[in-house]
Amino acid sequence: MDIADIGLGKFNAESGILNTDAIRKTYETLFKKIDISDLKPKTLITTTDLATGKPVILDKGNVAQAIYASSAVYPLMAPANIDGQKLIDGAFSSPVPVMECVKRNIDIIIAIYFDDACNPEPENFLESYFNSSRIFKRSILTSQLPLCIDMHHHEILPVYIKHPRPIEMWEIKKLNEIVHAGKLALTAQKGNFKDAIFEFKKKRQLKEEKRHLEEEDRKLNEERKSLKKEASEKSAKGHIGVKPPKTAQKDPAPAKRKITITKSKRTKRGSGA
Repeated sequence: MDIADIGLGKFNAESGILNTDAIRKTYETLFKKIDISDLKPKTLITTTDLATGKPVILDKGNVAQAIYASSAVYPLMAPANIDGQKLIDGAFSSPVPVMECVKRNIDIIIAIYFDDACNPEPENFLESYFNSSRIFKRSILTSQLPLCIDMHHHEILPVYIKHPRPIEMWEIKKLNEIVHAGKLALTAQKGNFKDAIFEFKKKRQLKEEKRHLEEEDRKLNEERKSLKKEASEKSAKGHIGVKPPKTAQKDPAPAKRKITITKSKRTKRGSGA
């Protein structure tokens, strides 16, 4: 029997295994009709296009809808339909979306990744599924983060929040535990944050000094060209309408006198004997 013949009940491209009505309602109650573009500081929400597998960055639109899309773990949760695209959890394409910060030339990037351990003894399908999801996300992160650090010209600070045991998405009571783990991880990186800010300011100052010197050189070259052009134009104007000087004629050489010396002939007369 072909696997395509197996009945899938009422599932289709826009459905998921879990009923997400309550989650959507919660997001709508929390965020109401806030638009992403109104958030301060500027916020970008990463999702994944289910049709292409490529990341889709949301920088405007309904916050509640975008938050649901970015956390929709497919196929457990149905994709969100936004602007004709079926969008799911951004972790499927970019667990830590550092590349988007690199593309936007963000100065200092703090990349936070919550890495909980796999469940060594999964008790049901969902726990097994989340184990595979953790492995998948870890693999993507391992390949993406070094490339981003290579491409970025400033500072990237990875913060790994590691938890000794798995925390599933429905374990709401462990929220305080998660927040505490995050605070500990960030406190441990406090010195690195200060170093990153110092290094960034130093690089920016050197860059500004270099730009200033290049600007001074450019102005100096322009002045030289301008002076050279001005001198050339003055020289050209000075020769307009002036007849070229005549070639000086040499004084004629004095005429040579011809002197003819004629010898006089005298007739000698003598007496005859």
